[in-house]
Amino acid sequence: MDAGLVRVWDVDSNELVFESRPSPGRIRAVTFSDTGRCLTWGCGDGTVRAWEPATDRESERLGDTGGWVRSIALDPAARYIGVGTGSGEIQVWDRATATLCCRLVGHSGRVLSLAFAPGLDRLISAAADGTIRLWSLTDGSELCQLRVDASLLTCVADASRGRVLLATPHHVTLVRLHDASQGPSIDAG
Repeated sequence: MDAGLVRVWDVDSNELVFESRPSPGRIRAVTFSDTGRCLTWGCGDGTVRAWEPATDRESERLGDTGGWVRSIALDPAARYIGVGTGSGEIQVWDRATATLCCRLVGHSGRVLSLAFAPGLDRLISAAADGTIRLWSLTDGSELCQLRVDASLLTCVADASRGRVLLATPHHVTLVRLHDASQGPSIDAG
């Protein structure tokens, strides 16, 4: 990924299988679906693009997300795309119709990581404002949040196991998400 260039290589054969220059700006986020049937990336111009290896075609192009894309996630069925922006807004798009399903507002810093929880109506987000949030996609509400560190640099979410691994300049922390009968919660450690 350099200056808007996306390349996909076959690791076994060391052959280039896909190349696209979809944007003149930087590509800040990229992800494959769980099945490997869709590669999605977010561009510096605020657009989101997807490519399907099986058909070797660009499957969709979402319009302007209102700012540079900082993180991106696909739900387990690759039906929805979650887009975290540099402004802190999160958008969830329907891939089939290329329509915006909901906007999630609450973060005040760039969204560093997103993950859909499988089989649930949940999205996990972590942002540079030092918070992790659990969202309901049904009504777009924030279910709970945890402030971890204002210097949060990066993170990776494993929604299937309800965990987020966070990195700051000083330490790495594992955070667990709970969606129990008493309500959703997030615990560090």
